[in-house]
Amino acid sequence: MSEENQINITMGLSDADRELLGSLRDALVNAAACMPDATTKTAPTAAEKKAMKALNVAAAKQAAEAEADTAEAETDAGTDDSGLSREDVRMALKEYAALEGKPAAIQILKDAGANSVGELAEDKFADVVAACSS
Repeated sequence: MSEENQINITMGLSDADRELLGSLRDALVNAAACMPDATTKTAPTAAEKKAMKALNVAAAKQAAEAEADTAEAETDAGTDDSGLSREDVRMALKEYAALEGKPAAIQILKDAGANSVGELAEDKFADVVAACSS
């Protein structure tokens, strides 16, 4: 910043404000001097590379475990012992409704003790699919 601009900026300021402004400018200059220059970036050391690799491996392992836990939870929540999922039941009911009508498909659900596929107990999946197939 030129001296003329500095004078224009400080005109109308009290002595205390000028001193504060000067201190702030000096602090910024010192902070900028302490910052590393992007053009002089040094290559990571062997120890830093090893540490980063270990962190990446640990993060990948943790992500894989979390994904496996999520997949297992989804599988447990959506299938019964026969291997049928809620989606399988929905598709069977949809096909049955196309042939016999929606009221008939709803009656199959009600006979199984549910008002919707979401309410259907997992141990009834096979019974509902079998009823749709007969």
